[in-house]
Amino acid sequence: MDEELLEPTAEERVAELEERWRTSVTQGALALELQRAGCRDVEAALLLLDRAGVAVDDAGAVNGVPEAVIALRETRNYLFTPEHATERVNPAPGTPADPSAAFARWLRG
Repeated sequence: MDEELLEPTAEERVAELEERWRTSVTQGALALELQRAGCRDVEAALLLLDRAGVAVDDAGAVNGVPEAVIALRETRNYLFTPEHATERVNPAPGTPADPSAAFARWLRG
């Protein structure tokens, strides 16, 4: 066999790297928008999300991300925290704010 036939051409390699870049940029944009929307499990949401309308243009901007997250929120709202649950609440009196610190105090006696 000819060695040249086994190795990808420069154009094929560029196309492969560009596709990997587009996938990475899309994943990052979706994960960021899911976090902003209060997603409880970003990894699961990324698997369930419909990416049909999400695309990276030639300038590198990812389009369709907010719409995809809104659609996921409408169909799988259990993945997102309720709007009012995003407020930080102080723990009840006597409840340690940092469990590791409470454990360390318990170890010291």
